[in-house]
Amino acid sequence: MLLATASAIAQPLTSKQKDSVDSLFANWDSQKKPGIAVAIVKDGNEIYSKTVGMSDVAGGIKANDRTSFWIASVSKQFTAIGITALEQKGALSLTDPISKYLPELSHLPSIQIKHLLHHTSGLRDGFTLVGMTLKGEKHYDPKSVFDMIKIQKALNFQPGTRHEYVNSNYVLLALIAERVSKKSFADFMQSEVFGKLGLSDSRIFNNDKKSPDAVGHYNSVGKYKKNKRFIPAIGSTGVMMSLRDAVKLEQNLQSSHSFISLDLLLSPDGVVPPLKSYKRGLEHYQLKGYEVVSHFGSDPGFRADIVRFPKEKLSIIIFSNAGDYWDLSKNMFDIAGIVLSNNKLRTTWLSDNELKSAAHASSKLQGAYLDTVSGSITRFIKYDNGILKSSPTMHGYYAPLKHEKGGYYSKQDNYESSYNFSDDALTVDRADGNLHLIKIDSASMEVHSHPIELKGRYYSPELKKTYRITKKQNTLRLSFLRIMHSPLTSLGNDLYYAEFAGGNILRFEKGADGKTLMLFSREGIKDLYFIKR
Repeated sequence: MLLATASAIAQPLTSKQKDSVDSLFANWDSQKKPGIAVAIVKDGNEIYSKTVGMSDVAGGIKANDRTSFWIASVSKQFTAIGITALEQKGALSLTDPISKYLPELSHLPSIQIKHLLHHTSGLRDGFTLVGMTLKGEKHYDPKSVFDMIKIQKALNFQPGTRHEYVNSNYVLLALIAERVSKKSFADFMQSEVFGKLGLSDSRIFNNDKKSPDAVGHYNSVGKYKKNKRFIPAIGSTGVMMSLRDAVKLEQNLQSSHSFISLDLLLSPDGVVPPLKSYKRGLEHYQLKGYEVVSHFGSDPGFRADIVRFPKEKLSIIIFSNAGDYWDLSKNMFDIAGIVLSNNKLRTTWLSDNELKSAAHASSKLQGAYLDTVSGSITRFIKYDNGILKSSPTMHGYYAPLKHEKGGYYSKQDNYESSYNFSDDALTVDRADGNLHLIKIDSASMEVHSHPIELKGRYYSPELKKTYRITKKQNTLRLSFLRIMHSPLTSLGNDLYYAEFAGGNILRFEKGADGKTLMLFSREGIKDLYFIKR
């Protein structure tokens, strides 16, 4: 085990700082609520650690620093560390084509290992593909995900040309690690990552629940109940980790004596774009004058995050087994603001009066905005009771925007901080880069197909599944199994929006043979085609 030796002993929190951090979690300190585990590491030293709530509400088991939490997508950095360890041994190169280890994908354009690591592969999201066959999250296992990727005939984009976060990349990295090491992924990670870092409480979950494991919870009308689901897609998720081990990890990463370091994980490798980017399982960006490295994770019944400020040698860890702990990300930066004595990092919710903007300017911005590059990512803007609001889905939660000047609006969100409207276009400033959207105005766009022509059965050879477009009371619907129906909202120009498990864009066009095609796009999927039968 390699732990950091601090060049100077980190100053402990003052009593005022400790009280401020404690107050963030006071509402969760209950035997009727799930647990939250929090730690702060500064200059290689743990300067704060606290657990509140329960590891198992029904069982009456309290959370502690040895409780193992499912850390969801925070797991990706451990997969990246494993691949980096293989690279250091010379067992593989990041420029190797993945078909060298996964020949089943040799029919796709050349994708390199580094493209998987940095989410620049162009692969469609395997979780979404499995879900589109109408199977639930319990089917998001490596075999099912890999089987779906193997029958894809196209990518979302050419590898290395842009960034798009898809879980498939890390499922494939786990498969590559298994084939190179000739070990199961769980055994490989135990010997090459967890063991070397001294993380004795950590493991890859393999349907092997152990007594220190936290139980995931969901809120059912004010009462917390056990969530029995686990997403089995190891590599992308699947690490169980205690707060004690998370502190050891940060001490290793802040050390100059460990086999792994943040500098190594953040090495450029030709990622796009610079700085605001994803590097080896970590999001790397600038926020309010600070360099920040983080990764959030959320799966049914669990939420987790580790946020690092490398120049300040500060790490903040929060793990929870409460599926409705919505303030996790806010609390991470509240803690950073407390420790660094910078209130700009803290979030203060504004009143409705502070958020209100002039109707003559803001109301004109209402409508649907589409990312023409991905063909899917949308923002719906509405002016409601004097406040401009935004949502990624038509019927989801609309977050308030505060007017600053001209077409510029700020948002109370450290990850997605501002909206800039200009000439029927919208630029959203996000931690992972700018999102450029155009306004879709159905009133001014020609509808090329009569809705009645779109009714029918559509088959996808890449899903091996048939979807139906039906019509009821003059409303087109995307229908499944004859019992599930999602209304289609026309965006004009043969574009339609459908909402199920998130927002979806459907585009209809004529193929070369005259048959009608339905091109399906959503986050992680671009132009998955269906042929009308």
